[in-house]
Amino acid sequence: MRVSGSTAVVHLNYWGLTSGSIYRRIYAAQGGGSPVVLFDFDAQDRNYPTQRTSDGGYTWNMQASDLTALSNGTVFVSIGTSNNP
Repeated sequence: MRVSGSTAVVHLNYWGLTSGSIYRRIYAAQGGGSPVVLFDFDAQDRNYPTQRTSDGGYTWNMQASDLTALSNGTVFVSIGTSNNP
């Protein structure tokens, strides 16, 4: 992830899964509550494919709360698969 101001370019690479992915998302952990989706890679592929960068990255226009979560270290990537949703 490369962050400039409130925009990030995210490159996601993964391998070795036992089945295909059904979702790929960035979440922020909430103290005691359910994690909040900050960015959905699949939604961008479906709805805004032209926002992909020329090198295959994803453009994430972040909110102030997203930047705070990044600074606090509460952000994580989750990849759900058919075998392990």
